[in-house]
Order: sequence, then structure tokens, then C-alpha cells
Amino acid sequence: MNTIQRPKINDVFTFDFNFTEEEIKLYAKISGDCNPIHVSESYSKGTIFGRCIVHGYYSISAFSKVYGTLLYPEEHILISQNAKYLKPIFTGIEYTAVFTVKD
Repeated sequence: MNTIQRPKINDVFTFDFNFTEEEIKLYAKISGDCNPIHVSESYSKGTIFGRCIVHGYYSISAFSKVYGTLLYPEEHILISQNAKYLKPIFTGIEYTAVFTVKD
């Protein structure tokens, strides 16, 4: 019998991830969000970011793996999620998500 170890208050989890240009183009196609800030290097060079940025909604998809497979591998659904975008996310950079269980 498998016993699932449920997260406890103050547990901290980390998850390393990155995004590729191919993923961004696929997400643009699937979502219909083909804003040039995400998919056109020539356009993006002239923006304050200087290059393409990852879609906001796609960037928070990294959390889905943590919720769906690392923390709660069976029988869970996500009821709500809040996100605040503080800085742009770019392709080809390794990011680390840090999760702290609060309640």
C-alpha cells in the first residue's frame, strides 16, 4: 500500500525549470496569443525588454507540475491561484520556484 506524504505547514519545496523558444511558439499557437512581444525577436528587440518574453499564463504553468505531481500526486484539483508578475521571464534561463506551505 502506498502512503502519500502530505505537505505540512512550513514545509519548503523547490523546483527548477526553464522555457524554450519552441514551447513559447507552441503555447502561442494553442492559446491564440500571438502578441509579437512573445514570438517576434525583431519586434521584441525594440521593446524595453530587448527580447521576447514568456507569456504570463504560460509562466505560471510551471507550478502545475509541483501541484499535480510533486505535492499532490493523486486526487487533487486546484480551486484558485493568484499570481503577481514582478519581472519578465525569458527563454533559456534556469529559474527556481520556491514553495512554502502556509496553511
